[in-house]
Amino acid sequence: MGKLAFWAAVVALVYLGMKFMGISQRRGDAAQRRDAAGRDNSESMLQCAHCGVHVPSSEALLSGTRAYCSSAHRDADA
Repeated sequence: MGKLAFWAAVVALVYLGMKFMGISQRRGDAAQRRDAAGRDNSESMLQCAHCGVHVPSSEALLSGTRAYCSSAHRDADA
């Protein structure tokens, strides 16, 4: 009978340990999602002076103060 109680206690402790680890993991994941949602990863958009299409500022071709979506539109507008 003593061995049965010992193994029941071991199983209960393992179960509770895994339960607490799961709760901790979920809290950590939720914190990461909150942190990621707080960051702003947006990029400004510029409108092509020739056709009006909006392109990310990192992909836009600039000529003076005007932005273009492609070199063909930049050349056509010159």
